[in-house]
Amino acid sequence: MAKNTRINGNKGTFIIDGTSANINLDYEVIIPIEDTVLSVCTGVDNQGNAVDFKTVQNWDGTLTAAHGSLTIPYGSKITAITLTSGEIVCL
Repeated sequence: MAKNTRINGNKGTFIIDGTSANINLDYEVIIPIEDTVLSVCTGVDNQGNAVDFKTVQNWDGTLTAAHGSLTIPYGSKITAITLTSGEIVCL
């Protein structure tokens, strides 16, 4: 079976707890700290194509702390996140 996701903390962590747009990010994992509504989660795939991860990963935008870590396909990166409410940590 092909490995399509990974958890990599080499870039440190970034906590998002406000509703401002967060751009120019470079992360691969989202972990909800509390119940959260994710309005934007975009980035690029391993070939540099723009991706809406909410669509590609079939995330409805409502995340609970029980979700645990949410990963994206290997080689992709999250470059923009906006929350409606809640708090997440990015790795």
